Amino acid sequence: MIQNIIYKGFLIAGISLFLVLISGCGETEYLVKARYIYINDSQYQIECISADSFNLLPFEEHIIEKDGFGNKNITADSYYPPFLGAVMIYDSIMCDTLNSFGGGKGEGVIGIQNYQSRQLGERYYEFTYHFTEEDFNKAENCE
Repeated sequence: MIQNIIYKGFLIAGISLFLVLISGCGETEYLVKARYIYINDSQYQIECISADSFNLLPFEEHIIEKDGFGNKNITADSYYPPFLGAVMIYDSIMCDTLNSFGGGKGEGVIGIQNYQSRQLGERYYEFTYHFTEEDFNKAENCE
């Protein structure tokens, strides 16, 4: 009887230790930050409809600050823009639906490859996207 109680104690302690060890075996995550700057270099008013919607008058800028968790040696290419999809509306008449290709890749503001990036600090990057006439020319009449 006492032997069964001792075995149960060791069994419970062993299972608990095992659970603690496997829960702590993941990769350590670090705080990562990003500043996304959107600059309207066009003559059009731009409305971005997405999770982080905003409006830009001609030649204005908008800033979005984000933070989260990532690996210690994160690079600019490992970041994702703050949008998974967006609809861009130019002067309330031209529309462009932007889609993600996954992994932070996509059209326009959806793809991190379309931004200029610079490192501001350890695991802190700034990404700048310039809206131009080319963005407007890709849009179609809103229906």
